Amino acid sequence: MQYHSYTALTGGNWMRGNLHAHTLRSDGKRPAQEVVDDYAARGYGFLMLSDHDVFTSVDEFAPLQDNGLILVPGNEITADGPHIWNSES
Repeated sequence: MQYHSYTALTGGNWMRGNLHAHTLRSDGKRPAQEVVDDYAARGYGFLMLSDHDVFTSVDEFAPLQDNGLILVPGNEITADGPHIWNSES
């Protein structure tokens, strides 16, 4: 028997979001505010600015207009192999 963890969910709201967006701080083509504005205009609910090897913290989000988005602190780690690292890798 196969178990699906989302079958019995009730209540709450699904949100569309992106956890992989780049800005001029790495290899993106737009400044952070333009990226936030674009995703907000497309109806997204959350966004992580995941520039390469540059952590975007809550402090970096402070001067930005969030336009209703939940802004998630984070970054993308550049390394040989997979972008996800754990202690067993």
